[in-house]
Amino acid sequence: KSSPFFTFINIFGLAFGMSITILYIGFISSLLRFDKFHENYDDIYRVVSHVDKKTSTYDLASTPPALSDLLNNDYAGIEETVKINERLSGDVDYKGKMMPVKGFFVNSDFIRVFSFPMKKGYPTSALSNPYQVLLTEEAAFKFFGEDESLGKVVTFKDLGDFEVVGVVSNPPKGSHLIFDALASYSTLDLLERDETLNRPKNEWLNFWGNFTYLKLDKTELDGLQTSLDQISSNQYTNKDESHVSFSIQPLGDIVMGWKDYNDDIGPYFGGPQSIGFGVFTLLILLPACFNYSNISISRAMKRAKEIGIRKVAGGNNWLFWYQFVVETIIISLLALIGSIGIFVLIKDGFAELIPGGTSVNFEITPIMLLIFVAFAILIGMFAGMLPATYLAKIKPLRVFSGKSFNILGKTTSRQALIVAQFTISLFFIIGVLVQFKQTHYSLNYDMGFDKENIINIKLHGADLDLLRNEFSRHSAIKSISMSSDLIGTNYLKRSWLKYANKEDSLRIREITVDHNYLKNLDLKLVAGKDFNSDAADPEQLIIVNETFTKNAGFKNPGDAVGSMYKLNGTELTIQGVAEDFNYELIR
Repeated sequence: KSSPFFTFINIFGLAFGMSITILYIGFISSLLRFDKFHENYDDIYRVVSHVDKKTSTYDLASTPPALSDLLNNDYAGIEETVKINERLSGDVDYKGKMMPVKGFFVNSDFIRVFSFPMKKGYPTSALSNPYQVLLTEEAAFKFFGEDESLGKVVTFKDLGDFEVVGVVSNPPKGSHLIFDALASYSTLDLLERDETLNRPKNEWLNFWGNFTYLKLDKTELDGLQTSLDQISSNQYTNKDESHVSFSIQPLGDIVMGWKDYNDDIGPYFGGPQSIGFGVFTLLILLPACFNYSNISISRAMKRAKEIGIRKVAGGNNWLFWYQFVVETIIISLLALIGSIGIFVLIKDGFAELIPGGTSVNFEITPIMLLIFVAFAILIGMFAGMLPATYLAKIKPLRVFSGKSFNILGKTTSRQALIVAQFTISLFFIIGVLVQFKQTHYSLNYDMGFDKENIINIKLHGADLDLLRNEFSRHSAIKSISMSSDLIGTNYLKRSWLKYANKEDSLRIREITVDHNYLKNLDLKLVAGKDFNSDAADPEQLIIVNETFTKNAGFKNPGDAVGSMYKLNGTELTIQGVAEDFNYELIR
C-alpha cells in the first residue's frame, strides 16, 4: 500500500519539473505554428541581404526597395512581389482624437499574398492609389467606434491625410507581421519625391526598414538565386569598398531559423535561444525524475513482502516490472494535471519577459494536449524503469528468511543516480546565480540617462497643457517632460537626415521632446545649448549625440553646433550635442 504523503511528494515534484518542460513544449509548438494561417505559407519567401563592408559584416532581413522592382520586371518565375516599408508608424489624428499607430507602406500584392482578410472594402482595388490606407478592425474601432469607416480621412503626423479604403482582420497571435495600418506604397514614393520623407542618394544602399517578400513555386528557387547573384554583381561593382549579396529565406525560417538577422520586421526565437531554453528545462526536469527514482528505490523494502508473496503465488519478473512502470506512468499523468495548471498560470508572465513574446500563441490545442500526454507517459517510463527493475529483482527466499538484504546488490547505479541528481541540481543553481547576476547587471546598467523615479505615461491624444497643469498640482511630482517615444527601447522612429549642402544622408533614430526632457532625464550636453521654451522656431532645432557627430565627419562635437540638415523636408539646425546614451536595448 502506497503512502499518501509519498504519492503527494512524487506528484508535486514531477508536476513542478514537468511544468517548465510543458512551457517549453507549448512555446516550441506555438513557434512551429507561426505564420501558418497564411494560405500561401509554403510559397512565400523573404529576400535577405548580406553586407560586407570589410570592417564589419551585416546579415539584414531588409533589402533595397529597388530590388523588388527589378525582380518584378525581370524575373518571370515570381507570381507576386510584396514591398514593405515600416516608416508609416506615428501619431494619427481623426477629428481631434490622436492615437499612436504602427503600420507599413505596402503595395497591393500584400493583400493577395498574405492572409489578412478584408472585412470592409474591395481587395482588388485597395491600396491602388496614393494616400489610401487600410486599418485593422481594432484600429478602426478605436477611431470610429461603430460608425462606418470607409471613406473617412485620418491624418498621419508629418505625412498628411489618408483615406480609409478598407478594414482588415487584426493580425493574429503567431504572425511575425504586426500592424495597425497599411498605406499604399505609391504614397511613400510621393512623400520621398516631395522631400516630406528623405531618400538616400544611392537607393541600392538604402536597406534599413525595407523588406521584399515573394510568392513563387519551389521549382523556381535555383533560378531566382542565380538572378539575385547577377543583380548583386551588376549593382555593386566596387568590391573593394563593400560586397553585397542576396539570398532567399522561407517564411517558416523567419521566426524559427538558425540565423538572427538585423533590422528584422518581427520577433525571432530560433537557433541558440530555443536550444538554450531546452537545456534549461532539462536541468529542472532531470533532477525531478532522478528524485522520484531515488525515493522509489529507497522505499523498496516497504514492498518487499508484497512482492515476495506474489512471486510465490506464481508472479514473474516481467509482470512486476510492468506493474511498477504503469504505477509511475499514472503518477506522471496525475502530475501532468498539476503541471498544466502551473503552465496556464505562468505562460502570460513568461511571454511578457521575452522580447516579442506577446505575439506567441500559447493556446492549448488538441494536438498540443496529445503531445503533453505522450510526454507524461515517456517521463513516467523514464522515471519508473530503474525502480521497477530493482523491485522486480527481489528474491522471495531472501524476503522470508528474515535476513537483511540489499536489492541493489553490488551495483552502483543508485549511487550514480544520486551523484547525477546532485550534479545537475548544483549546475542549475550555479546557472540561476549567474543569470541573477546578469539580470542585476542589466537592470542597474548605466544607460546614460536617469531611470530612477521616472514614470512614463501614454497620453493617448490627451491635451498636453491640461495634463501638464494637472500633474503640476501634485507635490510628489518634481518635473514633467514630454516625448514622442521611450528611449532605451527598440521602437524609436527610423529616419534619414539629409545634409543641407549635399545629396547624401545619415540613417538616424529620432525622438521628439520638449525643453524639459534633457534636464528631467539628466542627459548631459558636451557642446551647445539645451532647448529653450522661448525659442522662436523650436521645431527647427535639434540635439544630436556624440556618435552622430563622428558619423557626420566632425572631429570635435562642438564643431557640429550650428550645422544645417533636412528631415522630412524641414530645415534643421544642431543646437547642442549630448553625451552618448543607449537609445535602444542592447542586443
